[in-house]
Amino acid sequence: MKRVIIILLFLTAVTSGYMGWATLAPHYAEAKYREYYTSIQNGNLESALTALNKAIFFNSKDVKYYWARARLYWMLFQENALDAEALKCSKEDWLKIINLKDEDGTWSRWSDVYFGIAQAEFNLGEFDQSASNYLCALRHTSDPVRRGGIAVLLGYIYFTQENYNKAIQWLDKVPENDRDYVKSCLWNATSNHRLHNFKRAEELYLKYLAIRPHDPEVNSYLAYLYAEQGAYTKSIKYLKSGLIKVKDICIVFDTMSQNIYTQVETSVYLKLFNHFFERFQDELESYVAGDFAEDSVEMKKLNTFYQSVNKVVVNALDNPNPEVSGYAEVLIGKINEAGLYRKGACEKGQSFDICVDADGSDQ
Repeated sequence: MKRVIIILLFLTAVTSGYMGWATLAPHYAEAKYREYYTSIQNGNLESALTALNKAIFFNSKDVKYYWARARLYWMLFQENALDAEALKCSKEDWLKIINLKDEDGTWSRWSDVYFGIAQAEFNLGEFDQSASNYLCALRHTSDPVRRGGIAVLLGYIYFTQENYNKAIQWLDKVPENDRDYVKSCLWNATSNHRLHNFKRAEELYLKYLAIRPHDPEVNSYLAYLYAEQGAYTKSIKYLKSGLIKVKDICIVFDTMSQNIYTQVETSVYLKLFNHFFERFQDELESYVAGDFAEDSVEMKKLNTFYQSVNKVVVNALDNPNPEVSGYAEVLIGKINEAGLYRKGACEKGQSFDICVDADGSDQ
C-alpha cells in the first residue's frame, strides 16, 4: 500500500511540474522574444539570435519565432556575419513554418514563406529548386511588385542556365517601373541577341542605353550586334561610345575585327585600335609575361588581340590612303616597342602574316 501511495505522489509531482512548465514556458518564450526585439533595435544581431534560440526552446510551436529567426539568418548572411550555413538554417526555419501551418489555405503569408525558401536556395546555387519555389510564391500573391521581382529572378535563373527562351518569357513580364527593370532589360537583350533575334535585341539594348547611355560594355554589345548584321557605320558609333572604360577586351577587339573588312572604315578602326592599345597595354604586357595555360581566359584575350591586330595591319599597310597606312605603322611601332607583337606572335608561333623586328624591318 505504501508503495502505491509513493508512486501516486510521484506521478502527481511530475504532472504538477509538467503543468507548471506548460504554463510558464510560453511566458519565458515571450520574454526571450522581447529580448530579441530589443537586440534588433540595438543592432546586435548575435544577441538577437541567442534570444530567439531560447524562445524556440521554451515554445517550439509558435510560428512567429521561426519566422523571426528565418529572417534573422538572412540578415546575418547579408551582413557577412555568417556564411552559407546561415542560408541553410533560414531555409530550415521556413520549412518548419510550412509543417506547423500545414498548408493552411486561409493564411495570407504563404508567398513570403516560399519566397524566403527560394531566396535561400538561389544564394546557395540551388537554382532548379529555387525556380520551383519562386513559382509557388508567385501563385500565392497578386502584389504587382512581388510578381515583378519574381519575374526578374526567374528570368535571371534561366539566363544563367542559358535557357534563353524561358529567360525571355519571364523577363518580358517585368514592368518598366520595377526597381530591377534595367538589369532585366540587359539580360533580355542579351538573351535575344544570343538567339539571333536582332531586332528585339536592338530595341532592348537601346532601352537600356536610354537609361544608362555611357555604359561601355553595353555600347560594345550593341556595336557587335550591328557588326554581325553588316551595319558598320552604326557599329562604329556605339563602339566609340564604349571606348573609354570597357573592361572586356575580347568583346571590343572581336567587334573591331568583324568590321575591319570594310576598307572605307579602316582608318577609323585603326584610330580606335590605337586608343585601345594605349588603354590596355599594361594588362596585355602582363598576359605576355605570365605563364598562362593555352585555354585560360588571359590567353584567350591575348590571342583575340593578336588575331584582330593582324587583320587590321594586313588590310591597312597596303591601303593607298597614307593616313590609313600611317596609323597602321604607328600601331605596329607601339606594339613592337612593348615587345608584344614580336614575343606574342613570332616567338609563340601565332598565325601572323606580318611580324616586325626590333629594327622595324619585316621578318
